[in-house]
Amino acid sequence: MASYQPLCRLNVRHRYFSSGYWAGLHYRPNEATARLLHNSDVLLRPSPQGLGLFFDADKHALLSLLAQEQQGYLHFCFHVSAPNRDFETYTQVPWQREQALLVFSNHQQAEQSTLTHSEYVSTQDALPLNDAIAQGLLSPLEARRPPDFVVALSVPYPNQQAAPEFEIHFDTRCAYWHYYLLNSMQRPSLQVLDSDEHIQFVDCGPQTLSNGSPAQLFRSQPPIELYERSPLRFQLRELNDNGPKTLIKRLPVASQARLGLAQIDGAQEVVLECFVNY
Repeated sequence: MASYQPLCRLNVRHRYFSSGYWAGLHYRPNEATARLLHNSDVLLRPSPQGLGLFFDADKHALLSLLAQEQQGYLHFCFHVSAPNRDFETYTQVPWQREQALLVFSNHQQAEQSTLTHSEYVSTQDALPLNDAIAQGLLSPLEARRPPDFVVALSVPYPNQQAAPEFEIHFDTRCAYWHYYLLNSMQRPSLQVLDSDEHIQFVDCGPQTLSNGSPAQLFRSQPPIELYERSPLRFQLRELNDNGPKTLIKRLPVASQARLGLAQIDGAQEVVLECFVNY
């Protein structure tokens, strides 16, 4: 019976999720890695934190021989895709997808465990698509529809220490929130308020949507970080002669938002748009 032991682990962290990890990612080995996994019986096992690679102790001699051919390392490359295509709504995206690819690798510094160049994923982690092709990270055909990111790992073998753990850290998106109140009849008495009074919303007045419908716009001040389970509670209230009246106790937050662009203080800013029928 095979006795499998951990070869390495990859943890993909994301500040948006309450667990702290980006679960559910799909890891597809590239052609060379698929051959290596098949020939060496190394197992790939996704986990809620990322993925783990496990080797059969009975294949020690074979793995040692394969590692000797690569200066004592086993090299793995995975194309990673998010099943939820709305991930750019809540992820601080630092690259232009049409021109570059996020690549996380320890090939240059095999001892490093954190695969991002800074605390969180940044433009420093983006590689031009042509360079990614030249380095064999993906084929010209794959570059037409590239994965969301690539992970390339160099794992020492044999390893007398504990199985190495690698880390990638994604940051949550921070953006202005726009609430568009539909059918509000441009009532100046309406207010969007934070029940904890930490965040203010500015009434930006009447707007005309792309379909020609009128709306009343409220913008957050300052930008807000997004979380899977947001602790924020925003309400729609109306001021009248009898005092404030709560019209909507809890307005929708990130899960109902969509990305947009707006000119704010002379700069083009990413905004999160929430449309509220009232």
